[in-house]
Amino acid sequence: MVSIMQGEIDEVVRSDQASVTSVFWADRYHQLATTGLDPALSEQLADVQLRGWTLMIEDVARPEYLALFHDGEPIAGAVISRGRRRRIAWIGVHPDHRRRGHGRTMMRAICARADGDERVLELQVDRTNLGAIALYADAGFEPSGPDDSTDHFLVREPCGGTE
Repeated sequence: MVSIMQGEIDEVVRSDQASVTSVFWADRYHQLATTGLDPALSEQLADVQLRGWTLMIEDVARPEYLALFHDGEPIAGAVISRGRRRRIAWIGVHPDHRRRGHGRTMMRAICARADGDERVLELQVDRTNLGAIALYADAGFEPSGPDDSTDHFLVREPCGGTE
């Protein structure tokens, strides 16, 4: 899968907030561009998403930023809290690099880190995001806690289902 790309794909590494944020914004602008919304409304939504991103980062306990790079540019990223239970606050792949297994690569790396520290992983996902739910199920996540009308809450015990 990765072999069809030109250049080097690096391993998932600890990164900085700026690299992960660049992947987040590429994803958000792609979503806004494909909605067909009025440009003024799109700009307002981008402002709301910026505030949401900023609040999410501030809310994450001791954030760890992970990224996957292609020729020195971040193509996938994640923000994970480093508390007793690791919470995946955000994970995403740049729109130009999707459908090539990079999300799965990120999940394997996140799971391996949590397994090495014997930490439980948890996350929250929109129940309509079936692709993400399947990815998380393949990584060993199972439903946990209350599901509300829009989100699933998932948990993964250490050392399970990473392959």
